Parts: sequence; C-alpha cells; structure tokens
Amino acid sequence: MRDCAESPDESGNRQASSRRLRTLVQRAMARHHAGAHLHDLAGKAVFWELTCLLQADWFVIPQQQVTDYARWAVLNHPGRETLIRSHTHGIVDPVKIPFDDYDLVVTHDAIMDVPHGQKALFAYYAAEHVDGHYVESRQGPLRNYDCFSIT
Repeated sequence: MRDCAESPDESGNRQASSRRLRTLVQRAMARHHAGAHLHDLAGKAVFWELTCLLQADWFVIPQQQVTDYARWAVLNHPGRETLIRSHTHGIVDPVKIPFDDYDLVVTHDAIMDVPHGQKALFAYYAAEHVDGHYVESRQGPLRNYDCFSIT
C-alpha cells in the first residue's frame, strides 16, 4: 500500500516540510488569483490550494460508488438529493475523461469506478472519518485505487 500522507523531510523535520509546502501553495494561489474563485469552491480551501499547486484540471463526476456519508447526509433525507442536483452543473461522464493524459487523478472519497489498465496514479481523500469506507481504507486503498489520504 502506498501512503500519500505528508512525510518528513530528510532531517525528519515534519514542521519545516509543512512550512515549505504551505509557502509553495501560497505562491501558487497568488499566481492564480485564488481569492477571486474561492466563493465557487465547494468544500475545504485545500482543494483550491492543490489545484493551484498542481496546476490541476477539475472534472465534476457523478458518484459511481455510494459512501456511508452520502447515504447518511443525502439519501436518507427526502428532497436533499434533488436540491444538490439542482445546484450541480457541468457533470462529466468519467468515460469521457482522457485519463491517459494525466499522471495523477484524485477524487474526493472513493466515489469512482477506477478504470483498469491506466498509467495514471489514482488516489482519493477519505474526508469522513466516521464512514465505513474510511475504516476499510485504513487496510488498503479501495476499488482499484492506488492510494488514499486523510483530509
């Protein structure tokens, strides 16, 4: 199992490594005028930071796997799924994404059926730590993903 978590630098100093990463992210955000777009970002600012740092493309995809959190927070509440769908735009069918053009594909939770035979590294953030998928992920990445990380 590959671990995608932050690792210490050569001297074992995790704080110094974290400060260097934060500085790189801040510089990348400044170059990409992050403040102008943060109001459009659903979720934590870390996703915008990573977008800038990695110069990443974004695709909004439908969930192909239902997590415990999605079941608990959305599906068990009548009307909530319809409300969320009414505010979600630009959804792309994953079969239309040219995964061969990428070295790294990251999803928020293990919501995708990862295609076999791709050259890209497939990773996901386990955002909800009370979710059964998080517990399973501690044993190893789920559903053909290569690695996972905790947000």
